[in-house]
Amino acid sequence: MNSIQNESLYHEDGRDKDFDTISIGDDDFPFVKTLLEDSANEVFEILHKLTEDVEDADGEELEPFVFDEEIIDKEGNYIAYTLQFPDNFNINLIKPIDRAIRGCLIAKTLLKWMERKGRNIEKLAVSEIKSIYRLKRSINLRSTLKKTYRMY
Repeated sequence: MNSIQNESLYHEDGRDKDFDTISIGDDDFPFVKTLLEDSANEVFEILHKLTEDVEDADGEELEPFVFDEEIIDKEGNYIAYTLQFPDNFNINLIKPIDRAIRGCLIAKTLLKWMERKGRNIEKLAVSEIKSIYRLKRSINLRSTLKKTYRMY
């Protein structure tokens, strides 16, 4: 929520900088939270193929998606996606995927907010499309297998 609020201060189309009407204030948080939940559900639709049969260390099935829930050993409430990657998945890509999910959530929510405020900012729409592409590209990366060629 804080990232979305900060981003709302910087996206203005340059003509009339009316920050009071487009920036997200503390009073707007409950409404923006509903927009964030919509965005989180849309991101889950992108990620749903990676959420099948995910279990914790004790063998209990985990919820593939939670919104505004507490997480053990963490302070505050979180959005959590429990994903299962193939065995050959490069674990170095987990952090970029995490950033892509976060960026997609911010872009989608900010676009929804600006549409509600009656602002049609082209660069936000482009940013949202790019964030979806970045997320899909990140989760579709596979470890490349080395192919050995024999020379005759």
